[in-house]
Amino acid sequence: MSDPTTPEPVAATPAPATAPATPAPATTPSVAQTLAAETPVPVVEKKKSRAVGVWSFILGLLAVLGDGALIVFVLITLFSVITAFQAGNIEAVTSALGVAGVGFLLFAVFIGGFVVAGLGALLGLIALFSGRGRVIGLFGFLLSAAALGTRIALITGGLNIGALNG
Repeated sequence: MSDPTTPEPVAATPAPATAPATPAPATTPSVAQTLAAETPVPVVEKKKSRAVGVWSFILGLLAVLGDGALIVFVLITLFSVITAFQAGNIEAVTSALGVAGVGFLLFAVFIGGFVVAGLGALLGLIALFSGRGRVIGLFGFLLSAAALGTRIALITGGLNIGALNG
């Protein structure tokens, strides 16, 4: 073993065991991080939609304006028929069809107004109690209730006409 050109056998030694990785030392949080962690985030509530109240108002307004337009149309038609009869222009078929058309239109708007005013009043009550457009829902409810009240008064008045004639 004294030959310097040949390497001497070396006994195998196990590799030194490495220590498990230790976590980096914890750093202290900055002041901004501390304040951000302690400050509660405000919860922003979504604003309630006023659509229910707005629809109630639109339907109530539609019922009232529809009644007004119908009254004006009926009055103009009846006055034109009356003036035609007074002038001596007696065309029975044209006048009868005009009156029948006005009667059918009156019936259709009257029944349709019940539906529109009833739905408007219902939406107005929903808006009042749910808080979705309370002020405009109140006005919608009042308009719809007035239209419903007018229709109910006309029906009860019409039913009492027979009793008044005896």
